[in-house]
Amino acid sequence: LQAMYGTTRPQKQLTQCTPPALITMIAFGFVSVPKLRANAAVEAGENAALFRDLCTILSAVESKITIGSETTTEDPAVGSIHQLNLTFSDPAWKAVFNTKPGKGNWQEEIPDAHKENTQWKALYPTWLAAAKADEQDTELIVLKAVRADRLKAHQKAYFGSEVGNVAAQVSKIAEKLQELKATERSTDAESPQKLLKTAAFGGEDKTRTGLTHTDMFTSGCAADPEVCCKDDAGSGKPPITVAGVIMCVCAADANEAKACINPQTALSNWNNPSSSTATEWPKISAYCTANSGQEINVDSIDTALDRVLATTRFDTNKLYIGAKNGGACRSGSANGFCTTYTAASATDKSKLTAAPWVVNVRKATTALQLSKQATEDVKRLKTQIATLYAAYPGRQQQQHKSQSYLHLIKDKQWKG
Repeated sequence: LQAMYGTTRPQKQLTQCTPPALITMIAFGFVSVPKLRANAAVEAGENAALFRDLCTILSAVESKITIGSETTTEDPAVGSIHQLNLTFSDPAWKAVFNTKPGKGNWQEEIPDAHKENTQWKALYPTWLAAAKADEQDTELIVLKAVRADRLKAHQKAYFGSEVGNVAAQVSKIAEKLQELKATERSTDAESPQKLLKTAAFGGEDKTRTGLTHTDMFTSGCAADPEVCCKDDAGSGKPPITVAGVIMCVCAADANEAKACINPQTALSNWNNPSSSTATEWPKISAYCTANSGQEINVDSIDTALDRVLATTRFDTNKLYIGAKNGGACRSGSANGFCTTYTAASATDKSKLTAAPWVVNVRKATTALQLSKQATEDVKRLKTQIATLYAAYPGRQQQQHKSQSYLHLIKDKQWKG
């Protein structure tokens, strides 16, 4: 019966007296795709599968959400590469970073001539930091790291050219890193719980406890559940929250109290949302398993939402979420435990996908997915930078104990 009603508390009396094989058959019967049938009263468990998907979305609010921070730290090799490039650059380039000759006197802002240049915007802080580091590096630490402190004048010319090529490649990578930072640390990615709370409960400061009908529905919802769950025409609009959708498809009426769950505490008739939502919601939401402390599973949320949207039924210019027969949603068990959205056809889901709860869930999951991808892209780019830095002849010598860079220059028969 747990599978049948989507609950976490099976009924002991029935389990003890019903053969296991029969229980399995009943369970499979209720978790299957909703059947097409003639108008009849909604049956117990008919919205159980829908309830589980809605709960997957709602409980995401209480998950742990961690996003990457790769773009908040710069690979030390970047600074070293740019410092090396500055060391071997001509005086005119070095002078760009000073307001006047002499130590210090740093040009902290991008020079006016380059303020609109994309590359300068992305790299000027790195270049300036390299210039400052170069001035302070009196012990030639960066040069010694690649054994460039031993070079003669003609060798420096060759090495400087190689450094410039590497620095140019790193600059392009750094521009990509800047672009990825906007994605990895986007506003939506850094505050997805605000979006998910608004989608689930109607506000970024809301939780599943203490909710009323004014949190879940528009102002048109008051004492009539049919109005609260109707289509988006006129003043009566469908639920603006996941919690509201759950109430429309799961709350009891005078004849059926188990459309979604078979609770230990029986549901009462939700015939007046303004007075009964506050008492009925806790009974139902108790069966939405909270994910407190668990890492969020973005794919499962998107999959659940996709299923909710894909299983809507179209009839007479309306899309229905939940069990629908004849008449308006929530106007009686024979009519439906559902909510509706205006549509021109079965494929027209423009009103449904524009619903606040759908929009906010999609914004949150999309931002988290893009952030995760950006983090992976940054790691890959940082690996490229490390590879470029490791390719310096002096670095290769340190890492592989191979012949010295000076010998390499000699083998190439450099002629200055």
